[in-house]
Amino acid sequence: MHLNKWQRVLLLIVISIVLLVIPIKMEMFHLGLYYIVVSLLIVLGFLIEVFNWRQKIDVRFYKKWSKYRKKGYWPNAVREGLRGLVLIVSVVCLSQYIFNDLTPLDIITKLSGRGLIFVLFTLLMPSFVLGLVAPYEQEKRFKRIANIK
Repeated sequence: MHLNKWQRVLLLIVISIVLLVIPIKMEMFHLGLYYIVVSLLIVLGFLIEVFNWRQKIDVRFYKKWSKYRKKGYWPNAVREGLRGLVLIVSVVCLSQYIFNDLTPLDIITKLSGRGLIFVLFTLLMPSFVLGLVAPYEQEKRFKRIANIK
């Protein structure tokens, strides 16, 4: 689904409003940190849309993927899978800290052995799938950008 610029800006406004209203409906331990993170994400989203950074991002991606695609499928799958794992772990840890006041160490110490294995499995599975799918998606994006140039 491709949205035009105004649809993307409208979607960004709606998402921004929802993110800013969430603290009214949910209890949070670190409200200031939540608003800092959300504000940074909103500003970044508007900068990408308003100043048309999407083209600059595409040019940068094109240069990087030109190098990466020469390495083959599996190195890229592993790299994308690890990148996905880092992103998932970061989001989970940050959200647990903001909403529940739990640090990663608190989470690990409160889990039993089976619980820890289950959490690791649920973190690794999406990363594994992402690693397998991402090179195909990156290649599609690369070809789309190459056709525009």
